[in-house]
Amino acid sequence: MTIHQAKNREFDGVVIVWPYQVAGDLDQKRRLLYNGVTRARHWCVSLVQGNTSPANSPFE
Repeated sequence: MTIHQAKNREFDGVVIVWPYQVAGDLDQKRRLLYNGVTRARHWCVSLVQGNTSPANSPFE
């Protein structure tokens, strides 16, 4: 399920697989990540693709 499909839903746990490059500006990326993280009631794991820190990361 994508983050967009999970809007207005809640889950006990969430795993976010974040690709190295995500379209959009930094604010859009932060909103998307926030929406994904806040779907979790109890736990959330974020996996980021790539071996270096992406530029303009929403995780910063």
